[in-house]
Amino acid sequence: MAWYFEAIYTRSQGPTHFFSRESLWWAARGWDVPLRAMERQRWHYGLGYLAIEQLVERSSEEALFDFYRSLSSDTTWQDAFEESFGLTVGAFYEEFEEWRAREVPPQVFYSGAVLDPDGNPMEDIHATVLWERPRPRPGGEGRFQYYESWISVTGADGRFKLPAFPTPAAVIYFWTRECSEVGILARDGGITQDGSRARIFETGLEGVSDIVVTMPAQRDQLCTPQTANSFFASRELGWGWR
Repeated sequence: MAWYFEAIYTRSQGPTHFFSRESLWWAARGWDVPLRAMERQRWHYGLGYLAIEQLVERSSEEALFDFYRSLSSDTTWQDAFEESFGLTVGAFYEEFEEWRAREVPPQVFYSGAVLDPDGNPMEDIHATVLWERPRPRPGGEGRFQYYESWISVTGADGRFKLPAFPTPAAVIYFWTRECSEVGILARDGGITQDGSRARIFETGLEGVSDIVVTMPAQRDQLCTPQTANSFFASRELGWGWR
């Protein structure tokens, strides 16, 4: 319920808050544990939000408040649930999972392959998503760069796979253990250190597959005196507080 009301507050503040309905939906798409498991502490904020949203849609917000108020009485939460929403908890679990199977698709990804200049797959190349999200700033609006922690490391087939986030703008940058970031994915499929040439994904909750990335040199030659990094990338893209 707290996540549901947080999302309502977010909508009242405009598209500036991270904890939005879109973010909650995206989080739920990446979680395949059934709702019933949350009784055993397998909680998930995105899935919990979806469940409350469905309860409100099938009943009302007033029913949600009625349920909350009744928890202070001597009745069990299961009985309070049935009285407030008109069905048992078990019946709702089944109804919710049927709806979820129809309406909540699996998580989507940016995926593709990294190739050397000769067109061969490149192994052990790290890929990371750098994405920008509007966020409140003390004293006024701002935009903030966020360094995503998910990393994909290419194998012998050169493939990478990264979650696609509910964000208005994202770029993919590549790096190796030896030389930090190599560069940003460019619009032409190559690597760039120029933000104006970067391929910026504006896909929301949709992914992009079959991305082909061609490195400018063999892996042992990728380290140059001017290697890109996430701070460099954000500056070149014009991201950060402003």
